[in-house]
Amino acid sequence: MLKADSRSERHTSNARTSVSAWRVGGVRAGEVPGIYMGTLQGAIENNVMRGSRISTDELRSYSGLKAAGFDHQTFKRKAKEWARGPVHTNTIEAVWANLKRGISGTHVWVSKKHLSKYLGEFEFSHNLRDEPNLMIKLLLESFASPVARRAP
Repeated sequence: MLKADSRSERHTSNARTSVSAWRVGGVRAGEVPGIYMGTLQGAIENNVMRGSRISTDELRSYSGLKAAGFDHQTFKRKAKEWARGPVHTNTIEAVWANLKRGISGTHVWVSKKHLSKYLGEFEFSHNLRDEPNLMIKLLLESFASPVARRAP
């Protein structure tokens, strides 16, 4: 579970994926089966500490977040409201743009079967984008060490 500061979490989703961005802790990406209230709120409750600020648009699926213990702030896109002070989704929309650009530019197409792998790769590289030396070190450490062969 990630702890976010009081103004830090931005969450958005579509019917296949969920990506959340924290000012403290980076990005977390994963699949969700839909945008229904129970599905989205379950994903949020499992990944975000209660009391964190969550900024969203007016999608009804987010309506129970305040009652669940989150500082839920909304803005109204239908009224052409894009932000209100610290209440905005600019952070997560930039993350979505980078993810889409990576898919269309590098992978061209993403299969449903391997979506979680693409999201994991994006999450890893996004969260370590400012520390390339650490990225390479962690990547190399994730591979299994070769097993020494016995002499015949």
